[in-house]
Amino acid sequence: MMKRIFTRKSLVALAVALSASGNALAGGTYVPVYGQLKAYPSGAGMVYATFEGDTSATPEEGATFGEPAEQVEVKFVYESALIAYGYYSAHAIAAEGWNFAGFAAEKYIDGEAVFNDSVESPTNPSVLEVQSQKYDSSSMFSSLEEAMGAGFPDEPDAVHYALFNRVNPRVADGYDRFGTVTIDKAVNDFGDKVTIEALPDTTGGNPGNTKFAYWVKKSTGEQVTENPITIEITEPEEYLAYFESDYLEEIEIDETGFLPWFKGNEVYLPKTGPNLSYMLINSRELEPYELNGQKVGLAVADIYGSSIDAQKATILIGKPGKYVIKNDPSRTAPGIFNFTQNYLEWSGESGASAEGVTKDYVYDKQVEVTDEEGETSTKTVTDTIPSTVKYYPFDKAKGAFLLAEDGKVAANTVYLVVLDKVIEANTPDFVPTVIYFEEPTEDEETGIKTATKKPAMKSNAYYTLGGQQVATPKENGIYIFDGKKVIFRK
Repeated sequence: MMKRIFTRKSLVALAVALSASGNALAGGTYVPVYGQLKAYPSGAGMVYATFEGDTSATPEEGATFGEPAEQVEVKFVYESALIAYGYYSAHAIAAEGWNFAGFAAEKYIDGEAVFNDSVESPTNPSVLEVQSQKYDSSSMFSSLEEAMGAGFPDEPDAVHYALFNRVNPRVADGYDRFGTVTIDKAVNDFGDKVTIEALPDTTGGNPGNTKFAYWVKKSTGEQVTENPITIEITEPEEYLAYFESDYLEEIEIDETGFLPWFKGNEVYLPKTGPNLSYMLINSRELEPYELNGQKVGLAVADIYGSSIDAQKATILIGKPGKYVIKNDPSRTAPGIFNFTQNYLEWSGESGASAEGVTKDYVYDKQVEVTDEEGETSTKTVTDTIPSTVKYYPFDKAKGAFLLAEDGKVAANTVYLVVLDKVIEANTPDFVPTVIYFEEPTEDEETGIKTATKKPAMKSNAYYTLGGQQVATPKENGIYIFDGKKVIFRK
């Protein structure tokens, strides 16, 4: 998850601009903006900017800010119907011997721009905001061509810094729901003395009994229980903070990439779990898919969610590895996502059988109605009729739901309940034997249809930015190692 940094203008000014949305629409919807992104201190790293698929942004012709450098000029036109601002994604790459500390925005004192070394977002990449100093909501442009033709400001609308240091604290992956870390000097170098501290989240009186557990020195794996720590910097190091909590639970996803799971209370995933891409909660709509022009089966239409509702079966989906989640026993409200008529269930200790089971099938139908004047018209109304069901237990190895031919599901299994009326509406000529998470591709050699999944990267290997594994970098450039971008120089 990428964090936004709001810069330059105050929230009051933002509120005023939003209140003038009528003027924004009258003035136009395109604005040229100029952001400047710098690495600090010099020689500690590099930066570059992208738009991460944001189609509202159009870069200046010939722009080179996507290429790593110590400073990049991010000039682009942004389409917005409300206020004169734009967003871009800032990326930081630490040089050898340095750590990325976070992004900061230039601040203003008495109207003068001043360097700011206070970290506002430790996330890499982060989404940064550039609010125009030249245009306002009433002077934006009605077309992209007009905005480009108007030119970009001579001076940056916003200046951001990627800060680097020799010693850096951060919360260990997945533990960010349990606490935060601080450092008294974000930008530091050899010879400096810094103090770092891990602060457990005690919100609401700390019912989860959350507390600091230990630091781990990333270079050696050594555990340090002292907190806070004052360090005289003689070598680069990153300290990872771990916490303990009654609400903390560890899970592990194996090589299949799936974890069928059932909990009787509300559970939360980490905010920024780097390898846990998404999860499936409760129930989903189904939709037919085609191969070679033929309707051949059903697939899950949507996969989304950031939490698991109580009393509902779940399938977590991600790269193999261990994850930390926050499990709050105080939240026991039953799940409410039953509107899709396709249900994930848990078979329990006794297993489950579809024999004699019915569920309500909700559908729209057209009826004729006559008004008080005797005029007849057609109206769409919602009706409900009972429907028998079929059970599809989840198969981890195939990454799909397989039809239980006898209608029975083994104990302690996640399975999908599909109404027969739903099947009739989508694939009336046959009953699918497999239901996929996404539309599958067909293996040309075996004819077996499989849902595609990206293989996990080995943590001890180097990869190019294009994802190609290399044994050892031979050319100067940027590579991915242990999940991070690194600069290699001969």
